[in-house]
Amino acid sequence: MSGSLDAIMDLGAPKLFVTELKIIAVDAFEKLAAPLAEHRIRTNLYLNLVENSSSAFSGRINTQEARVLYISRGFGKKHHEYNEILPFKEFKVERNDESLAPYL
Repeated sequence: MSGSLDAIMDLGAPKLFVTELKIIAVDAFEKLAAPLAEHRIRTNLYLNLVENSSSAFSGRINTQEARVLYISRGFGKKHHEYNEILPFKEFKVERNDESLAPYL
């Protein structure tokens, strides 16, 4: 199996985070309350792939948790936590190898 990570982010934790970047239409962005299933599954597969990689760098990456970052094609919506209009929505994806069984 092979894959291409969109980004690896330093979020100030001991290990780096796999981050899947997705551009999304304005109307879909507004309704988005969780990562879309296909993005959650793909991100979960990346966590499995990184852990099973022979790369010396893979040990520096968190393989139990990742992020999906959606970027709106428009101006964004008011983010209640930050009290400003942002074109970003971020969701955590926790690794779940059981859900990967049909794909692996």
